[in-house]
Amino acid sequence: VYTADDWGRYFGELKVADYADKETLEKVRKIARTAHPVKFDAQGKISIPDKHRKHALIAEGIEVTILGFGDRFEIWNKEKLDD
Repeated sequence: VYTADDWGRYFGELKVADYADKETLEKVRKIARTAHPVKFDAQGKISIPDKHRKHALIAEGIEVTILGFGDRFEIWNKEKLDD
């Protein structure tokens, strides 16, 4: 999860990447097609889109861990992270 400003900087760097390199191009495509903007609700919460919850194996009752990395944070299924 990135703030809008940090996402803009990060994706801006990707847009100037070497698209002749197939691995780099595929990375940019994957990131661009899976990005999803979110807004905080009145209680300061966000909704994680279904496709991202499925990918992360996060469902009702699953314990999650949030890891901070300076300009972003990650939301993990705690059991998968521990593995």
